[in-house]
Amino acid sequence: MTTRRLILIIGLITFLGLITAWQQIQTLRLGYQISEANQTKKQLLDEEKALEICVARLKSPGNLLARSVRMKVNLVYPEKWGLVDASKGDKIEPVRTAEQMAAKNQPTEDK
Repeated sequence: MTTRRLILIIGLITFLGLITAWQQIQTLRLGYQISEANQTKKQLLDEEKALEICVARLKSPGNLLARSVRMKVNLVYPEKWGLVDASKGDKIEPVRTAEQMAAKNQPTEDK
């Protein structure tokens, strides 16, 4: 073996070793990034859940009633329920009352 060939083989082995080391470093770096992204995802999901609970609490009838009392707003329950057809322009009239809807949904007894 000549000296030139020996230097070439040593250089090639060194180059392959550096490539392998670089690959391992990149793999480790990407693993850290994935771990950090998973942690961020978990935190965001926890925050989303907390916000959904907060929204549900704020929308609850008891909370709305308590807030209306604090704000001195007199809320009353509607006397007449029904669906409204607003496509008729300025004149808004009830289409069906709650009683009509209940009567329509009740099963009829065939004899």
